[in-house]
Amino acid sequence: LNVNVLLVAMAFFVHQAGTAEGRAALLERTLAGRAVRDLMTPDPATVPPDMPLAQFARLRSFRAHSGYPVVADDGTLLGFARVRDAGAEDEDGRGEPEDATVADVMRPAETVAPDAPLAEVVPRIGGDGLGRLVVVDPAGRVVGVLSKTDVVRELERWSGDRASRPRW
Repeated sequence: LNVNVLLVAMAFFVHQAGTAEGRAALLERTLAGRAVRDLMTPDPATVPPDMPLAQFARLRSFRAHSGYPVVADDGTLLGFARVRDAGAEDEDGRGEPEDATVADVMRPAETVAPDAPLAEVVPRIGGDGLGRLVVVDPAGRVVGVLSKTDVVRELERWSGDRASRPRW
C-alpha cells in the first residue's frame, strides 16, 4: 500500500512539472520575437489628477477597469489610480474628504516602452500589484496598457489556433 501511495504521489509531481513546463514553452513560443505594441491595449482610458474622487469612484459603474493611468493635460503619465482606493476609509473610519481628488490616491505606475520585447516584459506584469504596465512613448505620454488579460487572451488565441490545426 505504501508503494502505491508513493507511486501516485510521484505521478502527480511529474504531471505537475510537465504541465508547468508545457505552459512555459507555450508562453515562450507565443511571445518570441514580439514587442509590447503587439499585445497592448492602445489608447487606454485615462483620468486627470484633479478629477474628484466621488466622480472617479462612479467609473466602476460604467467601465470594467479596475484602475486608470493618471495623466497631465499633455498626456504625460503621472501615476496610476485604482478605483477601489476611491472612497477608502482610514483607520478612524473616515472616508476621503469631499475635496479629495484622484491625485490623493494615485500611486507610481510601472512603465514600459512599446518596442520592448514581450518575453522580457511579461514577468514584470503584476510585480507592483497593479497587474498591468503602462506603455509610454519616449516623451512619457501614455500610448497603451499591457495587462495580464492581454497576455492570457493572446495565449488562449494562440493555443486555440494550434488546437484547431490538423496534425500531419
